Amino acid sequence: SYPEVRRFVIDSFMEKSKNFEPFAAIAGVATGGIAHGALLADRLNLPFIYVRSKAKEHGRQNLIEGEL
Repeated sequence: SYPEVRRFVIDSFMEKSKNFEPFAAIAGVATGGIAHGALLADRLNLPFIYVRSKAKEHGRQNLIEGEL
């Protein structure tokens, strides 16, 4: 609902991410960290993955979604 706030948050994450360089990907935690992590990964032009609190009980039973 608030693009200017979203930009502020991601700009702030961009600034803080400089303290952790170099890194090869951005990981977010499901589900709260997915949106912010995906936006940051997009801005940094890096791959994005997300980590579940526990593996899915069906399908491929992934704990991590995405490719590193």
